[in-house]
Amino acid sequence: MSILFGHYTPDTGSVEVEGRKLTPGRPRAAIDAGVGMVHQHFSRAPNLTVLENVMTGTQSLWKPKSDTGTARRKLAEISERFGLAIDPDARLSDLSVGEQQRVEILKALYNDAHILILDEPTAVLTNAEAERLFTTLREMARQGLSLIFISHKLHEVLAAADRVVVPRGGKAVAERQASETIKSELTD
Repeated sequence: MSILFGHYTPDTGSVEVEGRKLTPGRPRAAIDAGVGMVHQHFSRAPNLTVLENVMTGTQSLWKPKSDTGTARRKLAEISERFGLAIDPDARLSDLSVGEQQRVEILKALYNDAHILILDEPTAVLTNAEAERLFTTLREMARQGLSLIFISHKLHEVLAAADRVVVPRGGKAVAERQASETIKSELTD
Protein backbone atom coordinates (compact mmCIF):
# COMPACT_ATOMS: atom_id res chain seq x y z
CA MET A 1 0.00 0.00 0.00
CA SER A 2 2.97 2.28 0.57
CA ILE A 3 3.88 1.80 -3.10
CA LEU A 4 0.30 2.62 -4.18
CA PHE A 5 0.36 5.76 -2.05
CA GLY A 6 3.78 6.78 -3.34
CA HIS A 7 5.82 6.38 -0.16
CA TYR A 8 7.99 3.77 -1.86
CA THR A 9 9.07 3.23 -5.43
CA PRO A 10 8.42 -0.24 -6.87
CA ASP A 11 11.42 -2.34 -7.95
CA THR A 12 9.51 -3.31 -11.08
CA GLY A 13 6.19 -2.51 -12.66
CA SER A 14 4.02 0.55 -12.23
CA VAL A 15 0.94 1.73 -10.40
CA GLU A 16 -2.18 2.81 -12.25
CA VAL A 17 -5.33 4.36 -10.85
CA GLU A 18 -8.30 4.32 -13.22
CA GLY A 19 -6.01 3.79 -16.20
CA ARG A 20 -3.67 6.64 -15.26
CA LYS A 21 -0.06 5.81 -14.42
CA LEU A 22 1.15 7.39 -11.20
CA THR A 23 4.59 8.92 -10.84
CA PRO A 24 6.52 6.47 -8.62
CA GLY A 25 7.46 7.64 -5.16
CA ARG A 26 5.19 10.69 -5.24
CA PRO A 27 2.37 10.75 -2.65
CA ARG A 28 1.06 13.94 -4.28
CA ALA A 29 0.45 11.96 -7.50
CA ALA A 30 -1.60 9.42 -5.53
CA ILE A 31 -3.55 12.15 -3.74
CA ASP A 32 -4.23 13.94 -7.04
CA ALA A 33 -5.49 10.61 -8.46
CA GLY A 34 -7.99 10.29 -5.59
CA VAL A 35 -6.06 7.94 -3.30
CA GLY A 36 -6.06 8.70 0.43
CA MET A 37 -4.26 6.85 3.19
CA VAL A 38 -4.93 6.73 6.90
CA HIS A 39 -1.77 5.44 8.52
CA GLN A 40 -1.67 3.31 11.63
CA HIS A 41 0.46 6.02 13.25
CA PHE A 42 -1.19 9.33 12.54
CA SER A 43 0.70 12.25 11.03
CA ARG A 44 -0.77 15.13 12.89
CA ALA A 45 0.02 18.48 14.46
CA PRO A 46 -1.46 18.26 17.99
CA ASN A 47 -1.07 22.01 18.60
CA LEU A 48 -3.34 22.86 15.63
CA THR A 49 -7.11 22.68 15.33
CA VAL A 50 -9.01 20.02 13.41
CA LEU A 51 -9.60 22.45 10.54
CA GLU A 52 -5.94 23.49 10.44
CA ASN A 53 -4.83 19.84 10.39
CA VAL A 54 -7.25 19.03 7.57
CA MET A 55 -6.12 22.05 5.53
CA THR A 56 -2.39 21.40 6.01
CA GLY A 57 -0.78 20.78 2.65
CA THR A 58 -3.89 21.60 0.63
CA GLN A 59 -3.12 25.19 -0.30
CA SER A 60 -0.08 26.87 -1.77
CA LEU A 61 2.31 28.36 0.76
CA TRP A 62 2.54 31.37 -1.56
CA LYS A 63 -1.09 32.30 -1.04
CA PRO A 64 -1.21 35.40 1.15
CA LYS A 65 -4.26 34.17 3.07
CA SER A 66 -5.87 30.75 3.35
CA ASP A 67 -9.57 30.41 2.59
CA THR A 68 -10.75 28.99 5.90
CA GLY A 69 -14.40 29.84 5.23
CA THR A 70 -14.55 27.62 2.15
CA ALA A 71 -12.51 24.93 3.91
CA ARG A 72 -14.84 25.01 6.93
CA ARG A 73 -17.90 24.57 4.69
CA LYS A 74 -16.28 21.71 2.76
CA LEU A 75 -15.25 19.99 5.99
CA ALA A 76 -18.78 20.37 7.41
CA GLU A 77 -20.28 18.86 4.24
CA ILE A 78 -17.92 15.87 4.33
CA SER A 79 -18.51 15.38 8.06
CA GLU A 80 -22.27 15.38 7.54
CA ARG A 81 -22.15 13.17 4.44
CA PHE A 82 -20.18 10.39 6.12
CA GLY A 83 -21.32 10.77 9.74
CA LEU A 84 -17.91 11.94 10.97
CA ALA A 85 -19.00 14.79 13.23
CA ILE A 86 -16.19 16.69 14.90
CA ASP A 87 -15.63 20.24 16.12
CA PRO A 88 -13.42 21.95 13.51
CA ASP A 89 -12.09 24.35 16.15
CA ALA A 90 -11.04 21.66 18.65
CA ARG A 91 -7.30 21.28 19.25
CA LEU A 92 -6.12 17.88 18.13
CA SER A 93 -4.31 17.37 21.45
CA ASP A 94 -7.69 17.55 23.23
CA LEU A 95 -9.27 14.75 21.17
CA SER A 96 -9.48 11.03 21.87
CA VAL A 97 -7.50 8.64 19.67
CA GLY A 98 -10.71 7.68 17.86
CA GLU A 99 -11.49 11.34 17.16
CA GLN A 100 -7.94 11.91 15.93
CA GLN A 101 -8.36 9.01 13.52
CA ARG A 102 -11.61 10.62 12.34
CA VAL A 103 -9.57 13.74 11.53
CA GLU A 104 -7.15 11.63 9.45
CA ILE A 105 -10.09 10.15 7.52
CA LEU A 106 -11.61 13.61 7.03
CA LYS A 107 -8.26 14.90 5.77
CA ALA A 108 -8.16 12.19 3.09
CA LEU A 109 -11.77 12.88 2.11
CA TYR A 110 -11.11 16.63 2.08
CA ASN A 111 -8.47 15.90 -0.57
CA ASP A 112 -11.24 14.23 -2.65
CA ALA A 113 -10.12 10.63 -2.06
CA HIS A 114 -12.37 8.02 -3.63
CA ILE A 115 -9.95 5.20 -2.80
CA LEU A 116 -9.17 5.11 0.90
CA ILE A 117 -6.42 2.92 2.36
CA LEU A 118 -6.79 2.23 6.09
CA ASP A 119 -3.69 0.70 7.69
CA GLU A 120 -4.57 -1.22 10.87
CA PRO A 121 -7.36 1.27 11.66
CA THR A 122 -8.69 -0.55 14.73
CA ALA A 123 -5.31 -1.13 16.41
CA VAL A 124 -5.68 1.97 18.60
CA LEU A 125 -9.46 2.00 19.00
CA THR A 126 -11.74 0.81 21.76
CA ASN A 127 -14.41 -1.74 20.76
CA ALA A 128 -17.06 1.01 20.67
CA GLU A 129 -14.85 3.23 18.49
CA ALA A 130 -14.14 0.29 16.16
CA GLU A 131 -17.88 -0.35 15.76
CA ARG A 132 -18.44 3.34 14.90
CA LEU A 133 -15.61 3.10 12.37
CA PHE A 134 -17.22 0.05 10.72
CA THR A 135 -20.54 1.91 10.48
CA THR A 136 -18.71 4.81 8.80
CA LEU A 137 -16.86 2.49 6.42
CA ARG A 138 -20.12 0.78 5.38
CA GLU A 139 -21.62 4.20 4.62
CA MET A 140 -18.55 5.17 2.59
CA ALA A 141 -18.78 1.97 0.55
CA ARG A 142 -22.52 2.52 0.08
CA GLN A 143 -21.70 5.95 -1.36
CA GLY A 144 -19.21 4.49 -3.83
CA LEU A 145 -15.83 4.86 -2.15
CA SER A 146 -13.34 2.03 -2.56
CA LEU A 147 -11.82 0.99 0.74
CA ILE A 148 -8.65 -0.98 1.35
CA PHE A 149 -8.74 -2.25 4.93
CA ILE A 150 -5.41 -3.63 6.20
CA SER A 151 -5.57 -5.68 9.38
CA HIS A 152 -4.22 -8.74 11.13
CA LYS A 153 -7.55 -9.13 12.95
CA LEU A 154 -9.19 -11.61 10.61
CA HIS A 155 -12.57 -11.54 12.35
CA GLU A 156 -12.75 -7.79 11.61
CA VAL A 157 -11.62 -8.30 8.02
CA LEU A 158 -14.29 -10.91 7.40
CA ALA A 159 -16.94 -8.73 9.06
CA ALA A 160 -15.98 -5.55 7.21
CA ALA A 161 -14.84 -6.65 3.75
CA ASP A 162 -16.53 -7.74 0.57
CA ARG A 163 -13.34 -9.24 -0.83
CA VAL A 164 -10.18 -10.42 0.95
CA VAL A 165 -6.68 -10.52 -0.54
CA VAL A 166 -3.86 -12.20 1.41
CA PRO A 167 -0.34 -10.94 0.61
CA ARG A 168 2.83 -12.84 1.50
CA GLY A 169 6.33 -11.93 0.43
CA GLY A 170 5.06 -9.12 -1.76
CA LYS A 171 2.64 -11.32 -3.72
CA ALA A 172 -1.07 -11.97 -3.46
CA VAL A 173 -1.35 -15.62 -2.41
CA ALA A 174 -5.13 -15.76 -1.97
CA GLU A 175 -8.18 -13.81 -3.02
CA ARG A 176 -11.70 -14.65 -1.87
CA GLN A 177 -15.13 -13.20 -1.36
CA ALA A 178 -15.33 -12.53 2.39
CA SER A 179 -18.78 -14.11 2.59
CA GLU A 180 -17.42 -17.35 1.08
CA THR A 181 -14.39 -17.93 3.29
CA ILE A 182 -13.36 -18.64 6.85
CA LYS A 183 -10.35 -17.53 8.89
CA SER A 184 -8.46 -20.81 8.51
CA GLU A 185 -8.50 -20.49 4.69
CA LEU A 186 -6.74 -17.16 5.00
CA THR A 187 -4.02 -18.28 7.37
CA ASP A 188 -2.92 -21.52 5.67
